[in-house]
Amino acid sequence: MCRKWYNDSDSFVLWALQNGYRYFPNKRKGDQLSIDRIDSSRDYCPSNCRWIPHRENCARTRRGDRSYIIERAYFFARLFPTAAYIGYGQPKIDWKKVRDDYMGGETSRLVKFLNDSGYCPMAIWRIRKDLGDVIPQKKSERV
Repeated sequence: MCRKWYNDSDSFVLWALQNGYRYFPNKRKGDQLSIDRIDSSRDYCPSNCRWIPHRENCARTRRGDRSYIIERAYFFARLFPTAAYIGYGQPKIDWKKVRDDYMGGETSRLVKFLNDSGYCPMAIWRIRKDLGDVIPQKKSERV
């Protein structure tokens, strides 16, 4: 995202309204407008963005190369052989086993290891949730 939009959300709103964004409350989600990059290799910036129907934007979505995910799975399978298993033809990791067998039962050590390995915070949160370390909240309790 361009620095101007990142630092000043009002400039994005102003750009959106000047460039055709409209919200139609009675239309379905697929008919609503969503932002689209003209050149997907460039950032979100005023010269590279436009508004198109959400349905069309979904149709234009390309799925990226996910080979790095498979490579990471094989890396962890070699690192934690007793916690690896095959699921859907690819190695999967049993994070409970990793925590208990390799991290001395400490979730904090596992989280630090995942941070150091380059895992994104959302993936770490999901792993912690699967381990039972995150207390599920009702929607009304979320901040």
